[in-house]
Amino acid sequence: MILITDISECLGNDVLMALDERKTTIPIRVIVGAQQYLPSCTHLNAEFSEVSFYDMPSLDTVFQGVDRLLICNSNFLQDYRAAYTNLVRCAQESGVKHILFVSLVSHVGESSRMACEDREIEDIIKASGISYTILRTNMLMEYIPFFIGATIENRHIYYPGGNGRIGFVSSKDVAKAIAELLIVNNPENKIYTLTHEVSYSFEDIAEKLSRQKGYKIVYEPVGVDLYEEALLEVNLSVFVVKRLSSVASAIIRNEFDQTGYMLQRLLNNDNSLPKLKTGIKNWFFKKDQAPLEWNHSLTSLSDYLQVAYSE
Repeated sequence: MILITDISECLGNDVLMALDERKTTIPIRVIVGAQQYLPSCTHLNAEFSEVSFYDMPSLDTVFQGVDRLLICNSNFLQDYRAAYTNLVRCAQESGVKHILFVSLVSHVGESSRMACEDREIEDIIKASGISYTILRTNMLMEYIPFFIGATIENRHIYYPGGNGRIGFVSSKDVAKAIAELLIVNNPENKIYTLTHEVSYSFEDIAEKLSRQKGYKIVYEPVGVDLYEEALLEVNLSVFVVKRLSSVASAIIRNEFDQTGYMLQRLLNNDNSLPKLKTGIKNWFFKKDQAPLEWNHSLTSLSDYLQVAYSE
């Protein structure tokens, strides 16, 4: 049985949908929050349990019969270290054989609060004795409205991202890779970095939106201090504001300017390095205009923006 910890965020929900599309017969159990919307699964043998991460007796019950655990991390607004530590402890006691943990990319040294917390959970998982797969994922495209708004007000994008670049990936692409790893279930104690083959700045986002809208949209990088002041004025807690500003600072430091091909390779189940090297050489002269040629090419930023900002 597969236990999925969270489907309240887009990635967890997309993993469930990807498993449903695969029509897997593996039983699925999902930990959900109170009054949470539950997606309709056509093919899955799925059950939903309303359990707190901090209620150990109830967690022990949820873990019965589970051999694969997916910790679908969504810690942008909250510190889940205590909660995830409880999950790992229950996994040890119940005999879970494989943990998949969705983490966040980072560089060595100073990092965002979220990435630092993720590294602590990674260490706890490694020390548990349970086979693991850690997926260090770049920023999801689905988070872009969270940074720049669901609509572009006054034809300006205001965000303290400086000239930082991000290898945005689609939640749906990452979810398909996770679904494949859950079904195949071949734990190898590996860490994968899942990112796009091209990185983009907020200036690039503004330029792409300008072409789609037919009018000029300007990206205006603001100071982190001004950003924090604005967030505090909408009654966000200091705790949340500092977490969000740490992401902005990490973007400025180019912590998310990471590109690679591992996500495509997982999606295509293709480990042929000679083929990959040929593809890279051909793509080098046309990058940003066309992705590498794979059976499953990653969602492009332009395609995502076209849908997300279609109004």
